[in-house]
Amino acid sequence: MSKLSVLVITKNEEEHLSDCLESVRWADEIVVVDSGSTDKTEEIAKKYTKEVYYNEWLGYSEQKNWGAQKCRNDWVLCLDADERISLELRTEIEEALEEKNFNGYFLPTKDFIFGKWILHGKWSPQEHIRLYKKSKGSWTKDVHEVVQVNGGVGHLKNPILHVGHTDVSEFISKLNLYTQKEADDRFKAGEKISIGKLVFNSFRAFLREYVKGQGYKDGEHGFVLAVLMSFYQFSKDVKLWEHWYKKGHT
Repeated sequence: MSKLSVLVITKNEEEHLSDCLESVRWADEIVVVDSGSTDKTEEIAKKYTKEVYYNEWLGYSEQKNWGAQKCRNDWVLCLDADERISLELRTEIEEALEEKNFNGYFLPTKDFIFGKWILHGKWSPQEHIRLYKKSKGSWTKDVHEVVQVNGGVGHLKNPILHVGHTDVSEFISKLNLYTQKEADDRFKAGEKISIGKLVFNSFRAFLREYVKGQGYKDGEHGFVLAVLMSFYQFSKDVKLWEHWYKKGHT
């Protein structure tokens, strides 16, 4: 079986990191790349691996590409600190590495949000390439980064367990960071937006999550998340509008 390196990028992840690394301590190598934590992240990481590096923050994709080059093995499983690998997924990964049929694999994600597993809306099903040959793949995009793989890509069935969204305040804090970056990039690309489209987009986002995505089946959580995703859409659109408004008044 091909050897596997697990890559985790961190900053102030003492709350989540131990459970993440415990779930992958079976891997041949664990590599942690930190961008300047001020909590116990580094101390926790060193309990699981000697391969703990500091690298100034480069952006999500470039940080992960930098970390991948620190991995000794060609096969890389990239995780966030608030993610876990189940025993079932471990077995499936090991079988995939034994078979060697593809250069990368999509892995589904199961999200634990505000105290409940979410099974509908944009949250399920969703899958991303997380397991790949570093000689055949690289990370792209600054926000919602993805791996581009040269060659065949397969699909695994068991999900990564994601427990990152612990409360609404944390969710909105991340939302604010992501929407600002997306708005900045859209403005630099020359994209514009009207107030009418801004309103339409946010309403459509709610319907997409709650009705089409059947978020209502997740009860109160589904409704709250549909509203928050509508707000996500509104935030990135209104920040784009704000860029053009400020430009016209300077």
